[in-house]
Amino acid sequence: MNLVFWAGMDYITIDTTERITPEIERAILNLCNCVFTQFDPAYLKSRLTNVIDPVVTQAVADKNRLVGFKLGYRSTSTQFYSWLGGVHPDYRRRGVAQQLMDEQHSWCSANGYMAIETRTWATNTPMIILNLRAGFVIVGYETNLAGTAVVIQRKTL
Repeated sequence: MNLVFWAGMDYITIDTTERITPEIERAILNLCNCVFTQFDPAYLKSRLTNVIDPVVTQAVADKNRLVGFKLGYRSTSTQFYSWLGGVHPDYRRRGVAQQLMDEQHSWCSANGYMAIETRTWATNTPMIILNLRAGFVIVGYETNLAGTAVVIQRKTL
């Protein structure tokens, strides 16, 4: 499905693809460098080769500029793991993250998933709130290998 909406300065097209081409991977890597302060491109590349059935939901402005994405994969036959996402700083607070989430959840429902799980740093309050407003519940808490507190959230579709 292609969804087009006005984000205050551009029309944004949202779509989902199950095939992550080298071009899409490069665009995600470039956007991650803008979104995350300590981003390791090698980590993303190694994870992409090891996940099962990766799916990316993209927000594209001007027909070719990636301004946001949500990347996830099948964790079980009925559960999807929403792994990584971000929105370019110039496009934040314009509804892009919500549109990406809505599209990802619609795609998951249409493809037989019954739940979505995600993990977020405990300090990422905006993401935790966005997830709670979208129907996620907090199901756990852990400390990752780097010692960072992580909140685990799950939503039944």
